[in-house]
Amino acid sequence: MTRWIFTSLALSAIVLIWTPDLLAQGHSPSPRPGTIVITAALVDRDMQVHPVPLHALLLTGARADSFATRTAIDGKASLVVPPGTYTLTSVAPIEFQGQRYRWRLELTVGSGGTSTVSLTNDNAAVEGAPTSAGPSAAGVRADPATVLFERLSRRYSGGCRHHQRACGRGRRRR
Repeated sequence: MTRWIFTSLALSAIVLIWTPDLLAQGHSPSPRPGTIVITAALVDRDMQVHPVPLHALLLTGARADSFATRTAIDGKASLVVPPGTYTLTSVAPIEFQGQRYRWRLELTVGSGGTSTVSLTNDNAAVEGAPTSAGPSAAGVRADPATVLFERLSRRYSGGCRHHQRACGRGRRRR
């Protein structure tokens, strides 16, 4: 009987020692997602850097998985995605100083890593000035959020029309 108990304990110990190895052979650990950090900025004719706010982007993977994002007011965005190879494209071009800029970049995201992408004048496809009939005549539609942001920026960048100061606390003109 003592021999039987000793044999049972020995076999149980062997099974417990080998079980983690056997289980690990059956499963491969799933890859950890990676992070993509995007910064979109354009440089004007005076060499001033301007972030590209509210620019809609589409990230498409090799396995037909897609992720949509939009840059924030500061021109930055980030996505957490499974590891793999992706194509980052602009949904619509951005108009800047009479030209339209659009991006299409290939990138690879590693397991648990961070990939940084900069969208700039240098890596954009630049289209000529918009035609007088508007962007729809060329088959290109401008992003509505970007158009609204640019319109409001132009309206309020010079200050209030009714006051002498931009802060709105100046005296009224008469």
